[in-house]
Amino acid sequence: MHPLVELLDVGKTYQKSACPVQALRHVSLRLFPGEMVAVVGRSGSGKSTLLHIMGCLDTPSAGRYLLDGRDVSRLSDNTLAAVRRRAIGFIFQKFYLLPELTALENVELPLSFRGIPHAKRRQLALSSLQKVGLLDRAAHRPGELSGGQQQRVAIARALAGSPPLILADEPTGNLDRASGNAVMDLLHRLHAAGHTVVLITHDDAIAEQAPRRIRIEDGRLFER
Repeated sequence: MHPLVELLDVGKTYQKSACPVQALRHVSLRLFPGEMVAVVGRSGSGKSTLLHIMGCLDTPSAGRYLLDGRDVSRLSDNTLAAVRRRAIGFIFQKFYLLPELTALENVELPLSFRGIPHAKRRQLALSSLQKVGLLDRAAHRPGELSGGQQQRVAIARALAGSPPLILADEPTGNLDRASGNAVMDLLHRLHAAGHTVVLITHDDAIAEQAPRRIRIEDGRLFER
């Protein structure tokens, strides 16, 4: 089995005025299909930069990134967008649901960008909402849902296209404890079903729930 995610001596430097900022330093990491991994670190530690590179939202300044065996380190923006649509499901702290769309339509939307026919994407979206226990809320708009329900819609959206990799960025950060626990339970069920889940968090208590934990400090990774 080859790694799903392989970072090879990755560095990322941002040019801010005359002073470059080194956000990632010599990062090497291998994640295999079916793993659930937590990356934990404080604000400014490099978590967001790592997420952006793993999610093909940005490219490294140095080193290589292989996603499912393909080197995506130097691809064009358009090609990276195609890789994201096919291979990566995102779950964000702020949900990023479109308020004018129903839960079902929000889950369907990324599938339309992949050119999936309407009937098929409707079927996939309904199935995904059922997996997160929100089939009965399919016609509700985000403003009619609780924070925990909105995050579950976001998880359904991430799952609908069956991506190999799910990146969860502070998925419990905007939720109360009960809703946060429900979201973590759902992520554990997804992992148990064979999904590869990377959880980015500042919260040690959340990170401790993952079978594998990695700490990031000053742009460097340390296995825990």
